[in-house]
Amino acid sequence: PVLSCADGVVVRADIDYVPPTEEEWKSLSQYYQKNPATFIKRSFGGRQVWIDHGNGILSTYNHLSKIDGKINTGVRVKKGQRIGWVGNSGLLGEAQGQKWGQHLHFELWVDGIYLGYNMSLVDIKRYLRWIFAIRDMEEN
Repeated sequence: PVLSCADGVVVRADIDYVPPTEEEWKSLSQYYQKNPATFIKRSFGGRQVWIDHGNGILSTYNHLSKIDGKINTGVRVKKGQRIGWVGNSGLLGEAQGQKWGQHLHFELWVDGIYLGYNMSLVDIKRYLRWIFAIRDMEEN
């Protein structure tokens, strides 16, 4: 299962996600190789859930095989609550009807910027401590 990293409100839940065909996936892939776009604008994230944790913090859970039946836009979730299951949605494997490539693509965004973009590992750890109140992470 995929669990929420913190309390928050669901702002996106791709309940009606329709997998691309292999032909559609390859066409999109070729398009984005010539016309770069952010991950958010691309459809390769597959079935997704996004959670707003307040204070400008957003977590995204991508490539889900299924979204929990209690999850929908506007629903409040608790840290550790199941939101879905790991999958390969949005990837070539799914488009080919295969199970390979299953994983969770997890992202944190802070004030609209991907956490980690142009940041050192030390700075990323500082943000994580602040976001999740983690006190026992090592400095290096």
